[in-house]
Amino acid sequence: MIASKNHGEAVAEGAIYFRYVAETKAISYADLRAILDERDLRSREAILPMIQRLVELGPSNALVANLADGQLEGGKRPILIDPASLEQIKFIKEGEFDEVIGTPTLKVIGDAQVAPAGSVLPIRTVREEITIEAILRNFIGRNSVEQPFAYFRQVSHEAGWVSPIFYYLHLAGKTRKEAASTLRANKNAKPKCRAELIKLLNGKRSLYAKLGGNRLTTFNRIVTKANFEVSDLRQAKAICSALTGMTTADAGCFDQFHLLLSHCLKLWEASEGDRDLLSCIRRAASRLDEVEYGPQVPSG
Repeated sequence: MIASKNHGEAVAEGAIYFRYVAETKAISYADLRAILDERDLRSREAILPMIQRLVELGPSNALVANLADGQLEGGKRPILIDPASLEQIKFIKEGEFDEVIGTPTLKVIGDAQVAPAGSVLPIRTVREEITIEAILRNFIGRNSVEQPFAYFRQVSHEAGWVSPIFYYLHLAGKTRKEAASTLRANKNAKPKCRAELIKLLNGKRSLYAKLGGNRLTTFNRIVTKANFEVSDLRQAKAICSALTGMTTADAGCFDQFHLLLSHCLKLWEASEGDRDLLSCIRRAASRLDEVEYGPQVPSG
C-alpha cells in the first residue's frame, strides 16, 4: 500500500507499507527490490517469445497486431480490419508453434467473408501540416478536405486571426458554440486570435468594410463585368480591398468572387510572397467566408 497523504505520525505521505507477519510497517529495501525484480521478470518472460519470433521471421515477414484500433502494423504494409469485425475475431492464446511438427498457427473463430469490391477504399493521404496558404487555397477553391475541423483549429495558432473559418465548420458539421468551446479549451491557441475568433463566432466582430470612393468604383466594376481580369499586384490589392465591402445581397456574384481571389492568389505565389497582398487576400477571403458560409453554421 502507498500512502497518498499524511495521517498523524503513523502514516507518511509517499511511504510504502507491507504486511509482515502479525504487523504492517514500512517495507524494507530488500523486500521492495524483490517485488520490483519479480515484476520485471514477468514482463520480460511475457515479451521475449514475441521478440524471438520476430527475429526468426524478420521484419519484412511479420506484422504487429494492434487490437485496440484493428490495425496490423509492420513496415510499409498496414492492413486494416473492419472495426465491426473486430468483436467477432478471437485469437488463440495457446497453441503449437513448433515448426518441426507443424507451421505456426493462428485460429480465427467466426465467419470470414469476402468484402464487396466497392467497400474497399483507396489509400488517402491526410495533410499533416496545415498552412495559411492551404487554408486560403482550399476555401477559395471550395475543396473538400480531410479533417476540416483541424483547419479551423489551426487558425488560432496563426499570426493574425483573419482567415476563413465558417467554410471548414460547415464541412465539419460543427456549430458556432462547439467551435467557441474548442477554442476556449485549446491552451496552445494564441490568446488574441482566440478572443477575436470567438467574437466573430458570436457575431460581435465582422470583416465588413464600408465601400466608398475608389473602393466603391472598383466593386461596381467587379459585379457588373463578368470577366473581370486581374493583371498585376496593385490591381489585385485593389480588388481584395473592394471585396471586403460585399454583403449577402451579392450572393449572385459569389462564384465570381472565388474566381477573382483564385487569380489574386496565383499572383501572390508568383510575387515571391508579397506580404501586403497576402494580407489583402486573407481579409477578402474571410469576408466572403463570413457572408457565404457564416449563415450556414448554426449558433448552438
